[in-house]
Amino acid sequence: MWARRLGRPAAAGVVGSLLVVPMASPSGFPRHTEAHVVRSVTLTVTVSGQGTVETVAPGPSGITCPGTCHHSFAKGTTVTLFGQSVKRGWLFNGWSGPCASAGLSVCSLKLTRSQTIHAKFVNEGGG
Repeated sequence: MWARRLGRPAAAGVVGSLLVVPMASPSGFPRHTEAHVVRSVTLTVTVSGQGTVETVAPGPSGITCPGTCHHSFAKGTTVTLFGQSVKRGWLFNGWSGPCASAGLSVCSLKLTRSQTIHAKFVNEGGG
């Protein structure tokens, strides 16, 4: 914003939590600067047992998680998670957290705030 007041062209950049974007006039010279709030949320995924969780289409990539992982996404993004066993004899047993009602090894979730999800895998022999 200082660039506008001083009459200097402004460069785009992040200032705190604001994305500062110069706006050009039809002649190509900056005429003012707008600020848009940049918001992100964190998805934390934990996995117990012999399995992994990945983000799959539709939706952005970003998570491949055999243990505990964290990834930032834009607020409002819908992610689709897929739980898959990585060792013979291990089965997907369910989600906890906002995916608890999914019932299957696939869960779609709209991230309106930071979330933590747990995927559980069990040995079909009881271990």
